[in-house]
Amino acid sequence: PGSVFLDIGANSGYYTALFLSRAGPGGRAIAFEPDPECFEVLLPTVEANGGTNATCLQLAASDVRGTARLYRNGQNRGDNRLYWHDMATSTCEVRVNKVDSVLAQLQIPEVNLIKMDVQGFEALALRGMQDTLDRSARLIILSEFWPSGIQQTGENPVSMLRSLADKGFQIFHLARGGRLMPVSDYEQFARSYTGRRYTSV
Repeated sequence: PGSVFLDIGANSGYYTALFLSRAGPGGRAIAFEPDPECFEVLLPTVEANGGTNATCLQLAASDVRGTARLYRNGQNRGDNRLYWHDMATSTCEVRVNKVDSVLAQLQIPEVNLIKMDVQGFEALALRGMQDTLDRSARLIILSEFWPSGIQQTGENPVSMLRSLADKGFQIFHLARGGRLMPVSDYEQFARSYTGRRYTSV
C-alpha cells in the first residue's frame, strides 16, 4: 500500500496537490477544509492533480463531533478560525469531527504524514486523533505552532508538545532554509513566539 496523507486545514489544496504529484498511484490524501468558499477552490485543485486518490471533506478536525462556528477573515482565508477573533468579517456554521472517527468510516487504519495548519486549533485536532497516532508506526506531523492561537482556544502550547513527546514523537523546529532543529525545552521554545509570531514543528 502507498502512503496516506492528512491535510488538516487544506485551504485551496496546495499541500494535497503537492503530495498527490509525488506519491504515485498508491498514495492517498484526505483533505479537511470547513470553509465553503475555500472548499470550492480545493475541489478543482485536487481534481487537476490526481483527484481520484483524494477524499475532500468539508469538515474541521476537532475533539468532538457536531457543528461549530467558523470565524472568517475576508482579507486572508488562511486566517479562518474556530473561535472568535478581531480579524473576522463573517461567520458560518461548519461540521466538525474527530480524525479517528473519519478514518474509521473511511477504513483507513494508519497514516504516514499529517500537515496541520488550523490557526491555533491544533491541540484540539490532535485530541481527536489519539487512536490514529497510536496506530501509525511511521508518522511524520508537520504543524503550525502558534502559542498565542493555541492559548486562545483554551489550550496550552507546552502541553501540546509534551503530549506528542509522550506518544514517542521527537519534536523539531522547522527553521529557515528547511533546517530541522531539535526542541528540548518546550517552555522556552513556546516563549520565543509571542503575540502574532508563529513557526512550524
